[in-house]
Amino acid sequence: MHWKTKSSAFRIINYFPLSQDILYRLQRHVTKEIPRKDYIFERLLIAAKKIKYEVDNTRETSSPAHYVEIGAGRDLALAIALRMLGVEKITCIDLFPLAKPYLIQKAASYLSKKLSVPLPSIKTFSDIEDFGIHYVAPSSLANANIHPNSVDVFYTTDTLEHIPRDALRLLIGDISTILKPQGLCINFIDYSDHYARSDNSISPFNFLQYSEQDWSKHNTPLHFVNRMRHSEYISLFSENNFIILQVSSEREKPPENLVISQEFQDFEKPDIFTVRAKITCQKPR
Repeated sequence: MHWKTKSSAFRIINYFPLSQDILYRLQRHVTKEIPRKDYIFERLLIAAKKIKYEVDNTRETSSPAHYVEIGAGRDLALAIALRMLGVEKITCIDLFPLAKPYLIQKAASYLSKKLSVPLPSIKTFSDIEDFGIHYVAPSSLANANIHPNSVDVFYTTDTLEHIPRDALRLLIGDISTILKPQGLCINFIDYSDHYARSDNSISPFNFLQYSEQDWSKHNTPLHFVNRMRHSEYISLFSENNFIILQVSSEREKPPENLVISQEFQDFEKPDIFTVRAKITCQKPR
């Protein structure tokens, strides 16, 4: 689907009161994006293993850890993977009640086979709770009733890029509040134009050609991306006194005919053309 057609569709759907429900039905019955494909579960399993490895090699204690995720989505696949890898307690928070037990069961079925662990029976939200995942939605992190200095690990995958800059600045402060001293904050961030995922005619940097005003008509709440570059995330974490422990990033070569909007001209090219990154940081003692 051409990205501008998709943009128009998101804009129309957003006018309806039950926009999230409409989007779910379209993604399930029309575009077939739901349930997620196995290759996406595989990517999330790899992310879960990376998170678990970093935590196990950084924490100075072997006591049970409390993990918190925001933007866990419809199938909680990353949280399911982490539980199957041995994480004792996970709280998943979302602004909208997107999760559905049948999708969670599908994710669990794939992941249990890959990890050779027993398959839990997940038919209700009580089953999710019994499995060790506390699901809180609709809620923000600030309103999720998590005590200060009580969380060992905060993590996200492909979530922070969907949060407006000012809200993200507040969120990072909230993350610092709930983390224990030396708690870890691990985030996988996708800096690319998300419309490029379904339209091969554009590059991951397509949206960098537009001014904020011109891009706003395509940047609907249902498909919002903040267009922030890699260095800006590093700066936000540093401003909140996080210690940057490890950063890994991927870059892509831009099309030769790409013309970057004036708003991005001050960034260095390696920063502009970073498409993905994992940022691991730690709250000070």
